[in-house]
Amino acid sequence: MAWTSSNPAIAAVSDRGEITGVAAGQATITASSGAVSGSAVVDVAAAAAQQIVLSPAVANLTVGQQQALSIVVVDANGHQLGVEGVAWSTSNPAAATVADGLVTAVGSGSAVITARIDGAAATASIAVSAAVVSSVSLSPTYLGLAIGEAGSMPAPSSPAGR
Repeated sequence: MAWTSSNPAIAAVSDRGEITGVAAGQATITASSGAVSGSAVVDVAAAAAQQIVLSPAVANLTVGQQQALSIVVVDANGHQLGVEGVAWSTSNPAAATVADGLVTAVGSGSAVITARIDGAAATASIAVSAAVVSSVSLSPTYLGLAIGEAGSMPAPSSPAGR
């Protein structure tokens, strides 16, 4: 018996007639023996997401910082799927926003970031604190003024950890 697929990129068939779905779509499987043959149409559906894993699951940020969340989506058989079509959301846009998995800390507080696809969802907890000033430098370090004159000493500050 000889087995063939009209589109092996959609459905592959072995010499024993075992059919494997490769990608979403439709293919015709044909079995031939001598002058006789039979065919059947095979529909291969896209696998649905069963589980999503976000990393890191917890992040502590200061206002202005960003954190990229990595995402892994798997089907019921544990096979990794593409991440097209993931819907991202935040529980508290005053603390953290998210776009395509990139979290931006915008204000003190906390937020839960959610990624959803095909009914599966995963979350990451984000805590946002105000930036802590670690140093202040005055420039110039000396300013001489006459009575009635005004002057200024800009005081740029550096956030801790930067």
